Amino acid sequence: MATPSNMLVLTSAPQVSTCEVCKNTVPTDEARIAGFKADGSHRRLCYGCSVIPPAEQILPVAPYWSAVLNNWRPGDDSRAWSFIRSREHSMEFLVLMHQLSKYHTYKDVTTMLNSIAVERIRHLEDKRRHVTDDDWWTLKRACERREFEAATVHTVTSLELHRANLDMDRFGLVVAGVPTPNDAEKGVCAHGASCPNSLPLEDSVIFTFAYRDRRVGCDIIA
Repeated sequence: MATPSNMLVLTSAPQVSTCEVCKNTVPTDEARIAGFKADGSHRRLCYGCSVIPPAEQILPVAPYWSAVLNNWRPGDDSRAWSFIRSREHSMEFLVLMHQLSKYHTYKDVTTMLNSIAVERIRHLEDKRRHVTDDDWWTLKRACERREFEAATVHTVTSLELHRANLDMDRFGLVVAGVPTPNDAEKGVCAHGASCPNSLPLEDSVIFTFAYRDRRVGCDIIA
């Protein structure tokens, strides 16, 4: 039955629960029940805290891990969980990761990072053949430039990796391949930063295969 235009429609606000570990509020229907409290009520955890081992839930970084894992769930992509635990990330870096995770999947983030690394090696002075922390901050600026709207991203192909003597690590990020005598020139443009056909790292066009594979105006040495 149609609702008269002058009739007020009331909807109940969604119920929320407080995570017993990180103390953040989450929709009750998304909370995980993890036993009972002393008063007999359910002990509820957010998804992120529910996958962190109890012995690690007391770590200072645990709430930051949890915030990221609420968006990058191990069941969707286990590489995110592995990367978070791979080394000691600073709190600032984890906050950066969380901000990106709110808008982009882990797969898209790694794809954009790889494109940034390939473009950096091709045109800039920094030739480090792996995704650097600086690349993550560059990605943040690129996302802010688009106000975190979705971008067209194309996975770096095996042929592209071969041309620049790069490989892929277990986290889905590019790393240096087997060292060769001409590594310094692999995948590098002879024009460098003055190349007439290059764009800033913050430009989302660099995330596309068409840009990375362009032939005109970009003189790849090797």
